[in-house]
Amino acid sequence: MFGQNEPSQPAFDVASIRPTPRDRIGYYGDFECKNGRFVSQAFPVSFVITWSYGINAGRILGLPDWADDYQYGYDIEAKSAVPVSSERCRLMGQALLADRFSMRHHTEVRMTAAYTLLLVDGGKKLAKAAETAKRTTIQGQTVDLPDEPGLTMSRLVSILDAHPAVGRPVVDKTGLTDRYVFHLNFATREGEDDNRPSVFHAVKDQLGLELRSANLPVEFLVVDHIEKASEN
Repeated sequence: MFGQNEPSQPAFDVASIRPTPRDRIGYYGDFECKNGRFVSQAFPVSFVITWSYGINAGRILGLPDWADDYQYGYDIEAKSAVPVSSERCRLMGQALLADRFSMRHHTEVRMTAAYTLLLVDGGKKLAKAAETAKRTTIQGQTVDLPDEPGLTMSRLVSILDAHPAVGRPVVDKTGLTDRYVFHLNFATREGEDDNRPSVFHAVKDQLGLELRSANLPVEFLVVDHIEKASEN
């Protein structure tokens, strides 16, 4: 799930990494990977880790304080010689972490309170991306890419897993393997009175899925070693 530090892992062709200047700390810029160009401006390295491995911060153990401290942000620009998919760009991000931050990690499975994402009505509210020209939105924001329409269930799980409205790890048990287009909108805080349903009701009513509480074995990424990147 979290990948390994493999020599064959794809890597960016060039990368520039510099500590964010003190006068720009707190002024966050772009964080994206588009057409083979990855940019992270003023974010701490923990953001690069969560993005590269597709997990939320709660599933990462062993990070030193500086790695999650906004006072130690980095300006990163890395490029591939050719455009790459978002998934390949994430793998390149993992290689960047290993090369420039000397990050080493392993995974551990621990029993913890979690949610399973289940199919409750045959997924009739999910449209296969290959069968529609529409785009996927969550909280009104488009979350898929023009060249990769729709989301996989694993990507939806990673988004729900990271959202504070859910508050626990989420494990996919839907059995769905395609990319799907859907619209999901829910209250960001429990009890929030803005005429939006809770995330649990929204997932069921809008997607035809269910978040069911369970005690499950969940995989965590454990950082064994990481260093501040040297300026280049």
